[in-house]
Amino acid sequence: MIEAALRQKFLDLIQSQTGIRLRSQDWVTLSDNIMHRIQFINVESPQAYYQHLTSGLKSFAESESEAKREWDYFLELVTIGESYFFRDHGQFQVLREHILPDLIAQQRQAYTAGSIPQPTLNLWSAGCSSGEEPYSLAILLQELIPDLPRWQISILGTDLNPAALNKARQGLYRNWSFRQTEPQLKSLYFRPVSANWQIHDHIRERVTFRRGNLLADPVPNNLLSSMHLIICRNMFIYFEADAIATILRKLHSALNPKGYLITGHAELYNQNLQQFQVLSFSGSMAYRPQSVATAEPRSKPLSRSVETSPSSTLQPKAPLAIQYEVTSNSTTDRAAQHLLAQSHWQRGNLEQAMNCCLAALLVDGESLSSLYLMAQIVQKRGDYKQAKTILKKILYLQPTHIPAYFELGAIYAQDTQRNRATKMYHTAQELLEKLPPKTWIEYRGQVTAGELLMQLRQCLLQAS
Repeated sequence: MIEAALRQKFLDLIQSQTGIRLRSQDWVTLSDNIMHRIQFINVESPQAYYQHLTSGLKSFAESESEAKREWDYFLELVTIGESYFFRDHGQFQVLREHILPDLIAQQRQAYTAGSIPQPTLNLWSAGCSSGEEPYSLAILLQELIPDLPRWQISILGTDLNPAALNKARQGLYRNWSFRQTEPQLKSLYFRPVSANWQIHDHIRERVTFRRGNLLADPVPNNLLSSMHLIICRNMFIYFEADAIATILRKLHSALNPKGYLITGHAELYNQNLQQFQVLSFSGSMAYRPQSVATAEPRSKPLSRSVETSPSSTLQPKAPLAIQYEVTSNSTTDRAAQHLLAQSHWQRGNLEQAMNCCLAALLVDGESLSSLYLMAQIVQKRGDYKQAKTILKKILYLQPTHIPAYFELGAIYAQDTQRNRATKMYHTAQELLEKLPPKTWIEYRGQVTAGELLMQLRQCLLQAS
């Protein structure tokens, strides 16, 4: 058993060294893992283990001491290892259809004009885990650039977890890593090895993996500068606001003036994004340095009906996007108003986000997406009573709305109404268990039913 004061020391150590803020539901698992490490390396107590971890902290960068090696093991317990190929179809559709074709066109034009000696693309997957994301980018470039051997391509994957990086370098994956990809992907870019799949060498060799700490490392540096594309997804949800702001400044400095940054959905809520232009495509948001001119804004989002098969023959499309700085007060299109509401929500403009939600509801008073976003806005304002009212309305309109049950459960748990919280969580669990694990659900971004079910079980443990 780890006492509360020592538990806080561990949490403070993790946050100071990595920027990661663990959620309360994560501590139970981490505590069990710490006790396992204590037994494995034969130290006498959790306090002794903490001192062992911190003993060589100042010299970790240069040292290969026992404490340094144990810190690496400890990071494996802390960092999130969830990844798979072409994770988040919407964002990869935007990469395939718009962002990468735009970057490719920029380079071809510069090369044709004689401005550069060779067309070049520098891509960075920050928080790459076991490598599925940067390899997905390498596959996309293989399909989008017919004369790829003539290009200078740099794809860099960085992560805190040394074990994840070792796996990434091997390029050997189980079937679970392909759970949201087309079946032909494996036959095109991988070869079977026993029960696993080995990525082809010509794809693997295009990606470089390095140990990296987004908070502590100096950026830009020799490796990380003038990046045409930076993907940093599902990372910021684990950081405090100040750490996010620090990392954003670094990422902005590392971007090429005409480059793009992609993060997870709504991860930059309440951040100062004045240094970026915020663009919305139909499946994702993207950020560019503020000085870049963009395409004419549109009043409606792009169609979602585009084929997204990773192995299909691709015709690059012009990079059309909605630029959030330009809005139309006269539009009565619900989808456009909801998209604008999402943009203001992500930027922390709660009043504007609420106004756009209300405008969307004037067109369609039963818009579940606008009602759900409104519930999140009023929660952020601290009006949990109003949030409960909105969420209950959602459930009246759609009794199978899983995210609404999840949110209500969290509010009741916060109010120490454990019975009500448990009831909400159990209902969500019953609905999730009826769905195939790979079903996509919009809950504060895109997650699968299987992933959300795992989170839900942790919440039930906390509520019981």
